[in-house]
Amino acid sequence: MSEGHPFDEAFKNPSSRYKYQKRGSNRILSVPNSSDRALANFQPIANRALKIASEYDIRIKEHPRKSPRGAMLIDLITIFP
Repeated sequence: MSEGHPFDEAFKNPSSRYKYQKRGSNRILSVPNSSDRALANFQPIANRALKIASEYDIRIKEHPRKSPRGAMLIDLITIFP
């Protein structure tokens, strides 16, 4: 029996802090809406995703966005097969 994808396991429970979708063979992890608060609340989720990708050697692409305070924050992560 094969194990599930690490991201499917980590983000299997719905949350108001992130949106997790499968699009074709890719997976998308993103901020649920465009508010500044949602973007700030998403950062621990993004850091967790980066750690999972590093641990399992999964190729991802981060999509940063400038916050109102000028910091670059991640608002979308594309996870490749």
